[in-house]
Amino acid sequence: MKRKIYPSLFVFIVSLMIAGCSIVAYQDTNQNVTPNTVSSMVPSTEKITVSYYGENEEDKITEYLITSSPDGQKSLLTANQVPILTGFQDFDIMRDLVLAKKDNLWGLYNLTGEKIGDPIYEDIMNPIRPDGYKVNGLVRVKQNGRWGAIDQQGRMVIPPEFDFIHLTFYEEVEPFVKVEKNKKFGYVTREGKGLVEPIWDNAFMDVLNVPEDIIFVQQGDRWGGIRVKEARALPLDWNLKPSEYALLSFNRWPYPYQDNFYEQQIKKGSTKVAMENKLFFYYYFKKNNGELRDLPAFDRGKRPNWDELTLYVYQMAKDKAGIINPQDGTITKEQFDSITEMYFGHRDNSHRSSRFLTCVDGTYKPIGWSDQGYFIFELTDLEKKPTADQQEIWQAKLKGYYMNVSDGESMETEGSPNAQAVWELIKKDENYRPLTFEQALDRLVWNNPGNVLKPTAEWTIEFQVHDPLGEIYFTYLSCKQTLLIPE
Repeated sequence: MKRKIYPSLFVFIVSLMIAGCSIVAYQDTNQNVTPNTVSSMVPSTEKITVSYYGENEEDKITEYLITSSPDGQKSLLTANQVPILTGFQDFDIMRDLVLAKKDNLWGLYNLTGEKIGDPIYEDIMNPIRPDGYKVNGLVRVKQNGRWGAIDQQGRMVIPPEFDFIHLTFYEEVEPFVKVEKNKKFGYVTREGKGLVEPIWDNAFMDVLNVPEDIIFVQQGDRWGGIRVKEARALPLDWNLKPSEYALLSFNRWPYPYQDNFYEQQIKKGSTKVAMENKLFFYYYFKKNNGELRDLPAFDRGKRPNWDELTLYVYQMAKDKAGIINPQDGTITKEQFDSITEMYFGHRDNSHRSSRFLTCVDGTYKPIGWSDQGYFIFELTDLEKKPTADQQEIWQAKLKGYYMNVSDGESMETEGSPNAQAVWELIKKDENYRPLTFEQALDRLVWNNPGNVLKPTAEWTIEFQVHDPLGEIYFTYLSCKQTLLIPE
């Protein structure tokens, strides 16, 4: 495939910034009209410049005017104030067409205002590149909740059947189009022809470092490559592997800052409690809150109390799709063993009932318990402990700040003391005022949560790390819990 490399490929300065328009409501006609109210009723005008690279001619750079009336309706005009379209919510200028939004749907018009396509798109994506120019090629459109792409003539090229389409700015960075469906990835050509079915856990091209067209695909923890010749995918070759650099660059990290944890802790062995690994542990246990909240206390080389272990296994089963039987809420002893092996490194369990689960004919069924509430976890200490058999063991200390399950629903709702402290912060601190309750908790981790929240308990855990480049998880070797009494 011949690739055209624009001289702006490595220009990363945005040269075009479009100012936003403020929408001003009509004034009550019974009010006294002052100079200020008169000015607020005058339509505002915004001047925009739309730039496209020329294929075989000069670049196309055109100026337009957008006027906004007090009721929020917008009109598109030429630079000479000749009306093109009036009475719309928004506009997006393609090379030779206009996408105009009305009644929350986007339709296609030519540059004289003639309609050429009914308003059928719920959303569009036609971004400006870092150099200020728009993309000459495909424009993403959303129809019936699915994404497709149209060309610059408005023709549907990629049918709207994907959860998302990953279009790059530059064809030479990725000559084909990555598509996503049901959380799986594949590729189509820029002409819409199917190339690689969206059945892979991850897929990417490393064009800048790999001279031939290879689509690297992931299935579980296994990577392979699919060569593409003349827009045709060859059979999968499991011997084609992406470089470690490419894996780090293109990897779909399940957790924020997991890439930093891999680089600093796994590869370099750093034990420094930096902001990045504090955030990684925070987001990991935010997603898997019960994994630490319900972890039984036990010493290295010993097993947790059976009652607490069975409760923990069932709690972990609830977080994993497809394990618990939806009809009767049971799990099998094989599933029980699989979870204990994952989190504790053993599966030779003596299957029997406990205070929380009954075990009959190799099937566990819950009796009932309450597990209301969750914790915000803050990493406070990290150590690395190599063993005689060269296995890496990590030790971490984390403080937990307790929240009720209903915390965050409303500022007026009485919640836990920590929730009340967060709401008070949102009311009084201008940096927190625009945030939701959950966003405020996220920001607190960047600061010192202990300045606002009262810690409830501290966990000291020893663990081993598995699959740090993928769906990372921990196998626990010991756990100590200490109740912290607020002053």
